[in-house]
Parts: sequence; structure tokens; C-alpha cells
Amino acid sequence: MKWSNILSIAISALLMTAPLTACQGETVEEERHRTFWTKGDKAINARFESCANDLFRLMAESDSVNTRFLVKDYSAYGLTRKPASLLSLGVDSDAMDGALAELEALPYEKLSRKNQIAYRLIESELLGEEGEALSYTGSNFDYAKGIQANLVTVFSEYPFYDRQDVEEYLNLLREIPDCFELCLEDEWSMIEQGYALSDDLLDLVIEQCESVYSEEECCLFPLFSEKIQRFVSDKTITPAEADEYTALHEEYVASYYIDAYRSLAEELEKMKGRCEGESGIAGYGQAGTDYYVALLQSSLGYYGDVDALFQSMEEKLDSLFKESASLVLKNRNAAIEWMNWMYGDPSKIITPSDPEKVLSIFSSSLDEGFPSIGETTYEVKYLSENMEKVYENVLAYYLIPPIDDYKNGVITVNGSICEGSSVITTIAHEGYPGHLYQNVSFLNTNPLPLRSLFSYGGYTEGWAVYAQCEALNYYEFNYANEVAADLTRNETVLNYLVCAVIDIGVNYYGWNTAELADYMNRNGLNGDVAGELRQIVVSSPALYLDYGAGGYEMYRLREYAESQKLFSLKEFHSLILEIGPCGFDLLEELVCDYYEGANAA
Repeated sequence: MKWSNILSIAISALLMTAPLTACQGETVEEERHRTFWTKGDKAINARFESCANDLFRLMAESDSVNTRFLVKDYSAYGLTRKPASLLSLGVDSDAMDGALAELEALPYEKLSRKNQIAYRLIESELLGEEGEALSYTGSNFDYAKGIQANLVTVFSEYPFYDRQDVEEYLNLLREIPDCFELCLEDEWSMIEQGYALSDDLLDLVIEQCESVYSEEECCLFPLFSEKIQRFVSDKTITPAEADEYTALHEEYVASYYIDAYRSLAEELEKMKGRCEGESGIAGYGQAGTDYYVALLQSSLGYYGDVDALFQSMEEKLDSLFKESASLVLKNRNAAIEWMNWMYGDPSKIITPSDPEKVLSIFSSSLDEGFPSIGETTYEVKYLSENMEKVYENVLAYYLIPPIDDYKNGVITVNGSICEGSSVITTIAHEGYPGHLYQNVSFLNTNPLPLRSLFSYGGYTEGWAVYAQCEALNYYEFNYANEVAADLTRNETVLNYLVCAVIDIGVNYYGWNTAELADYMNRNGLNGDVAGELRQIVVSSPALYLDYGAGGYEMYRLREYAESQKLFSLKEFHSLILEIGPCGFDLLEELVCDYYEGANAA
């Protein structure tokens, strides 16, 4: 287990005679939905769900930090609460094997559609052999997903529900040096095998560490104080106990948190000079190629040919460029106003641009094309000045709430950079109809808890990219309405797709800066920024595939669904959301089954 994973953190032949084939009183959509979401054998489903819940308990109890973010009430899921630790507790392998063997013995065809999907995901995540033979398994110090980045989020967002949470939080601080030491041992082992990080990437990670230990006041202090004072207010602890906890916190942050990041930066400096040229994982030869393919499979759920994916995204880029040019030529004056919005004075065509008001607009104006998710409670918070420096490149984020409190969502905004034209798309991405909306919608279906342990960045980020673009159709612009939504959608998808294409080019094909610049210049892009873009995709391989390829796949499925008879946009959205997070190969298969009636039970 890599230490960086602590917190990771349609119509068919069956309906050719519809609506005559539908049950009396059913609409075509209702009949299609009923046929697709088959119920299966009651007893077999009960056994399957029991096995799946056993697996959930085993996995959740082995990852105590992640589980503290995952659930509020351990007893509600039959979980034994174990002390939170940054050091892996390990899974009971015999119990896991037993639960998996029982699950494999069940007749798949007798499961409900919902449980068949869960079975396929368990099969992929826990029964597959992908990645076992990889000689390179990634760096612990990935810029976006590495341990040094994740721990900042763990400690700044650690939930305080009771006194035990406070004490476990303090103990976690004490474990940071040991955690870093184990990560460094693993990294040195990778270096000895020829998998050294480039100096440029090491510099980026060292800068992250410096942002922690060079703060005038650690960003954790005000966050901890706020949580402790809340406990004092509700009489969970006394003022005297609050003072004791605060004193311990100040001591531990100085001795373990800040000093650990300073020591980590010093150790990373020693790793410089061991990587030749500007190599990323493509420089690791076949090992790097295998690892990149494994990343596509694990996060995007794409098992096809990488060359084919690259070519199809290039073709989509070309069509988007042509579509945007056509829009500008047909609506020159409106396009000029759109340019003023995007790159000049956004107030000309945006009202309002306040994040809370934008979120309110989207949460109440999507019913025409998106299914209702019922009443939810959400809050918009803003980063403190100290946290703005720590998350200097983050516009906003939605931290997934516990699965037993999923309707209470929080979107945290970086007010220093989330402004102007970025407000609309950012809030749509993080809130409605993006991450917050998608998470609530899926959990409304009462999925097996085990599914919350499987992460599919391609689905979640792909939906959020798609959603932020589609939300533009429901926003009232002051002017340039006829092109603002279309041009902004194209601009958004283009930016993500360009990054995804470059990600493959650099991390899979091994383009150096000169080759990347040449590619960009030949395709009408600014090759002068090739070095900067190359560094971004090298720092977190395949990260932009989640956004670029993920958004592309969502739109590709939309285009397919639109080609079927009796297409309904709301029905399509309902299907994607009800299926829930999974890989795109499986998602495409399920969407085709729904619309074509293939493999219907």
C-alpha cells in the first residue's frame, strides 16, 4: 500500500413497440428504467450484500484515518473503532479471502442490476491482478496526491465529533516523522532501482514543504482553536481542558508537524541530481509505460488502446476549435463581450458573481435537465489567509462528507483567486450540478457502503467537468447570451482536453520540452509555455486524464444516448448518476445496455 493513498482522501429493440409493451400506466421511461434495474433473486442478493458488508468492515477498519472521514457513527455500519493512525493497520487477509470466496461462489446472473455493478467493481478492485507485476508503483511524493500534500488536508479538515477525535488528532501529529521516514525509505529504494524524480519535480515538492514550515503562523492553529471552542460552547469539554489541548497542540505542531516538513525538505534535497534530463515516468522505459497504463485503468477505468484514446481526443479538439471559430464569426459583437468577460471585465455579462449566490442559483434552476436530489444543506466557507497560501493554486474544493451525513455539504473557496469568470464554472464544478450534486444523488440510491471505498477520478471529475459546462445553459447572462454558454463550454472542454492530450504525450510517449513545444505550435497553441505545462503533467501523471478524458467520455456517452430513440436529457443524467462512480469501460457497457436493451435480465 502506498503511503500517498492515506486519504484518497435508452431505447432498444425491446421497446420497438413501445409504449404498447409498457405496463399499464407506465411511461416509456418508467418501463425502460424498471427493465434495466432488475431485482434478481432475493436470497442471493441478501447473501451478496452480507459478503459486501463484511468486506467493507474489513477494509474500513484497516484504514482508520480514511474511515474517520467516511462515517460519523461507527456502530451504524457494524464497525469497531480503532485508534486513528497514519501507519497502516493491515487487512485481515484470511477474512478477506473468505468473504471474497463466498462472493465469487454466488450466481452473478441472479443478482439485481445494482448488485451486479457492485460485483463487477469488487471483481476489478479486489479480485483482479492488474498492477501486481509493476516494477514501478509511483512516488510517495506526487505533487498533487503525495503524502506531503495529503497530510495538510488530513489535519486541516480532520473532523471533531467527540473528545476521542481530539486526542487521536494529536496522536496523528506525533506519527508524522515516522510516516515520512517510511515514505523516504520507500523512495530511496525506488531511486536505487533507477526511478528517481527529476530535480524540477523535487523543487516543486520542496516548495510545498516550505509553505508549511515557513508560515508566520501555522494554518492549523486557528482551525484547531475554532473546533475546540465549539466543544467548550456545547460543554463537551471544560475551558481548562481546552487550554490543555491547545497547549499540547502548539507543542506537537512545532515538534512534529513543522519540524517533520522541514526535515522532509532536507531529505528531498539529497535526492537531486539522480535523474538524467527532464525525465518523467516515460523516462523509466517499459516500467513507466506499464505504470501509466495502470493509472488509466485504475482511475479512468479505461482498458482500451492508449493510442486510440489519444487520437480520439485530438479529433475532438479539432472539432471544438472549428465550432468556436464558427460561433465567433456568426456572433462577432457578442463574442467580443464574451472575451471581455473571460479576460477583462466579467461584470459586463455576469450578475451575480458571488459564490454563495451562484450556488443558490444553480441549486434551484436545474430541474429542466437534471433530476431532483431533494432537500440538502450546504455551506460556502472561505480559506483563511494562511490557508490561501497553502492552497495557492486551488480555486475551491468540495470535501466529501460522511456517508451517514451526506446531505450536509461544504464548499471551501479560495477567495484570493476564485473571482470573476472563474466563479460560475468553479461553483458549478464543485457544487450544483457537480461534485456535491453527484455525491448526494448517488447516495440517495442507498448504495452498498463498500462502493464509497472505491475511487474513480475519471467518473467523478469527468462528471464535474461535464456538469460545469452544462450548468451554463441555466445561468442568465447580462449580455452575449447567445454565445456565452457555448463559447465558455468549448473553452472549458478545450483547456481540459489539451492538458489530457499533453499528459499522454509527455508521460506515455515521452515528449521532451522541445517536442511538446513543436506539437503545440503545429496545432495553434502557444509553444512558449511548453516547459511549464510539461512540468505540471510530470508532477502528477494521469491527473489531467481524470478531467480531460473524463469530461470527453461523458460527452461521448451523451452523444451516443442522443442518437437513440426517445432521448431525454434528464433520463440520461439520471442513468449516469444512479449507476454511480465506476470505470468508463463499465459505464459505457451499462449505458449501451440501458438504451439498446442488451443483456437485459
